[in-house]
Amino acid sequence: MCLEHENLMYAQFALSATNILRTHPDDEDLYSARQNYFVLALREQRKACAHIHSQNAEAVCLTSMVILHTSFAMIHERPLGNYNPPIEWLRMGRGAGAVMWKASAAVAPEMPASFKVFMESYQQVLSEQELRVTLSHPFDTVYAAIGKQTASDVLTDAYWRTLVYINNMQSAIDSGDSVHVLGRRLQAFPMVVPTKFIDQVELRDPCAFLVLAYYFAVAAQVDKEFWWLRGPKGDRTAANELRALNSHAMAVDESWDLILLYKMSDSVLVTMVVHGVLMAKKVIAEQWKFGRWTGTQRDCRDGVPSNVGDILLAPSN
Repeated sequence: MCLEHENLMYAQFALSATNILRTHPDDEDLYSARQNYFVLALREQRKACAHIHSQNAEAVCLTSMVILHTSFAMIHERPLGNYNPPIEWLRMGRGAGAVMWKASAAVAPEMPASFKVFMESYQQVLSEQELRVTLSHPFDTVYAAIGKQTASDVLTDAYWRTLVYINNMQSAIDSGDSVHVLGRRLQAFPMVVPTKFIDQVELRDPCAFLVLAYYFAVAAQVDKEFWWLRGPKGDRTAANELRALNSHAMAVDESWDLILLYKMSDSVLVTMVVHGVLMAKKVIAEQWKFGRWTGTQRDCRDGVPSNVGDILLAPSN
């Protein structure tokens, strides 16, 4: 199929080069080649999307996913100072989702069996999104806290839908779903979440940053399974994002309140603060579960460690 569709061919080249860069991060020629292939893939994909029909719809969908896959694998390359959110990846995901639904509609009457299986796997994710009517702990408490700070029904709905998706990812991990299913859920995140949530991330809304931190907290639990979640020398992309989010939150305003430190799986994955949101002490007490620390536990005040700025994510062994 790559030999028949240049958009898919260039996208595969870009993804392959990105994979090789994991073990050859200083290869400038390879980096330049990857960048060129990525630009060519985007250019050819735009051309193909302008005229989607039964003969190119499957290639267009696959190209969208490969481009999104590559974009995700590239987020560790950007600077994280002052927390620079991965907006390009999030926006690209929304575009990939729109293209996929458009392409599937173009071939609906005569969809090839392989393409049908591919689309149904993502349709299942959407169905689960609609079926969930409650959030489990700790996502419910986060939503309640954010709801107190958000007057807009549109924003509240956007945060609800995003947290529902993250909650479903956590449930899939807890249920022991296969690696392939978990990878698909992680990759589909920007395709499924509301555009309004992505807008708020771009606006640097503290509540949006908090929700985004939960996404990376879930991703960090399974990052050993996916090369695109690990940078050169085994750097953990999700953990790095969480450290940067936490450092940014602590640096912006000393009056920001601690939201939670919670334990998921076998390590402390996230410490996060958000401006103006104060969780009840009993909620903090319920969620306060110490895991592995990079330093020693110090004195606490009202259940909150005095050295919160020193709390780091402990890497899993």
